[in-house]
Amino acid sequence: MKKLTLIALLLLGVTVMKSQTDFDGVKKFAPNNFRPILENNEIKGYFVFNFLDKENKKEYLYGLTILDNNMKQTHYVEVVKSKNDFLVESSFNGERFCFAFMNAKEKTIEYQLFDKQLKAAGKYMITELSSNELAANIPADDSQSGGGGNLLAVTGKGFVRFGYEREKGTRMVMEMFDNTGKKVWDTNSGAAKEKKSYEGLVALFANEDYIVSALSVRPKLMSQKDMELFTTITSAADGKEIARISNKNFKFDLVTSDVTFDKATGVFTFAGEYYDFEDDKKPKGFALAKVDVKGNLKKEVYSSWVDDISKVAPVSEKGKMDGNRSIFIHKVITTADGKTFVVGEQFKKAVSALGVASTVLGGGRGGTSAIKAEIYDMIVFEYDNSLKLTSLHVFEKNKSNFLLPSGMGMQSNRVLGYFIKMYGGFDYAYQISGSDKKLFNVAYVDYDKDKEEGSSYTIGNIAYTKDAQLAIDKIKLKTKPTNFYVFPAKPGYTAIFEYYKKQKKLTARMEKLNF
Repeated sequence: MKKLTLIALLLLGVTVMKSQTDFDGVKKFAPNNFRPILENNEIKGYFVFNFLDKENKKEYLYGLTILDNNMKQTHYVEVVKSKNDFLVESSFNGERFCFAFMNAKEKTIEYQLFDKQLKAAGKYMITELSSNELAANIPADDSQSGGGGNLLAVTGKGFVRFGYEREKGTRMVMEMFDNTGKKVWDTNSGAAKEKKSYEGLVALFANEDYIVSALSVRPKLMSQKDMELFTTITSAADGKEIARISNKNFKFDLVTSDVTFDKATGVFTFAGEYYDFEDDKKPKGFALAKVDVKGNLKKEVYSSWVDDISKVAPVSEKGKMDGNRSIFIHKVITTADGKTFVVGEQFKKAVSALGVASTVLGGGRGGTSAIKAEIYDMIVFEYDNSLKLTSLHVFEKNKSNFLLPSGMGMQSNRVLGYFIKMYGGFDYAYQISGSDKKLFNVAYVDYDKDKEEGSSYTIGNIAYTKDAQLAIDKIKLKTKPTNFYVFPAKPGYTAIFEYYKKQKKLTARMEKLNF
């Protein structure tokens, strides 16, 4: 259906101001509805996909907008979708935008592709979805926001989806489609082809050549006993598995939560907490492992709570650095001066009074667990060019709570962090480095409870400055949006998207950093 430009502008209600764009008439909005546009690790702009109105009894009308890195609109198109479709994920691979629409009634996912000028570029359809995939993506409320982490951009070439299938238990499937929506390859996790197993696959890294994933395999659906963990390296060209690295290959039980790749050396860096193989209840510390593209282990560096981390932790933080809280690693950053910084966030499980009440009142059939995750401080490990731990930086923030979906409270801390990240439970927002790798910026959200001023949000920005030091800048929101989201921006700025449900308004603006 085509609309006159005047009607489109009235429906969208876009107002452009200095480094700010306002969208009026936005009736629904969710995190999957917008993303930054990154090319060569530089912010080129943002895309926004928002609900406008009902097209008819069976269809809804959406607007798709591209903003440049000054928040000015450059392209706009309207999209009509079934009222039963909801946006599960969105991504950009440098050449194509991809939007994944799930229809639970029809048990389908449609991946719709657009080029940089927002011209339709193709579609890829998945039918007969398994109950596992439906359950993983069905939104918890009417926000039209489903699951996440199941769509990877392969730079310039296409996209890879992670799905579920039933065969002697539960296995994972990866399949790639190109920039026109044509299927390139598919593969099965198949860790235990001769016996029944239940498998989970979490995307960790992707570029134009490789896909790295964390694979868990357990013999029973509701038990983590005898669970095995692997890290897999897959060829982006043909989907063939290059390496499957068992955790038993490492000195300790390394739970990889972030992966980076050095093209010059052809070496991956795996980062995460590590445990004793006989005890998965309490982490021993933090580890870095160097692995080549064939899966060969080149170097292991372990920093234990007792022998290493406690010695470099600030005095006031030593009590918090005893391992009682787990740390999920968000990003490993190597700077031009040879240093390595590892950005993490503390969390632990706790009993949720709200979850217990919901479970009791709901007869145990609700979608809420009696267990919550408590999210604590931001942690930055600093290593020198020989990978010796030299400093531990703690950036305190208020504790936030994330109510876990039903059944997730059974997960051990070894794998719980993956789920918290997938469902958006951490306060970490983003990390971005300059093209020369001399500087970087890490952003997070902090919820302040001020007795005098009332509750408000603060955006924290951790920066590696020209003086080779870590500095902190905080931006306190003066507004009271229903929801807000933080994204990277051009150097010296951060981008803030604020949604006001009552006013049906979305504001996208830039905020200058004090560095």
